[in-house]
Amino acid sequence: MKNEEYSLTRQQKLQIAQEILQDNDLRKELEKDLLHYADLLKDIEKRREQYISEAKDEMYQLFRQYMFDYLGDGQYIQPYERAIVNIHFSLEEIENKNKKQEPNQWERKYHHATQQVQIGDVIRHFLGVDNLRRNISCPFHEDKNPSFHVYENQNRFHCFSCAANGSPINFVRQFKNCDFKEAVELLNFF
Repeated sequence: MKNEEYSLTRQQKLQIAQEILQDNDLRKELEKDLLHYADLLKDIEKRREQYISEAKDEMYQLFRQYMFDYLGDGQYIQPYERAIVNIHFSLEEIENKNKKQEPNQWERKYHHATQQVQIGDVIRHFLGVDNLRRNISCPFHEDKNPSFHVYENQNRFHCFSCAANGSPINFVRQFKNCDFKEAVELLNFF
């Protein structure tokens, strides 16, 4: 009997050690990604400043800023900033994983799911759609004419046929058929 208890305890210790190693590997990868995105963001901001400063008057500077932000590399600033925030959040989650459940941990996850997660990222992940500027087929019903629209600036979606609508949490709840807490947990990986 003692051998079984010892082997079970040994297996549990091995499993815990394996999880710690996996967390360390994941942490290293996330830190590497974080540095990569930070370098990309610095490079873009440096080029942006240089591009804008080449203009002589204020109006032309505003025009060049617009051109850079919407037609040039400036369009990558917001996705890179989101990636940095999400990686930072994931690193904090790894740090808190083995700690005792803190009372504010749920609040942090909820805040991340409601404030940081973007509907466009969620739709692209689950539906594999690249162009969200026009209507797409609704995943919640058989849709012959695309009637599902994503409002990225409002962080919402709406289907004009079945009236499905809401935030990223609502989308995950309907798409994965899960409850609110599971949806928030799923969105913490975005």
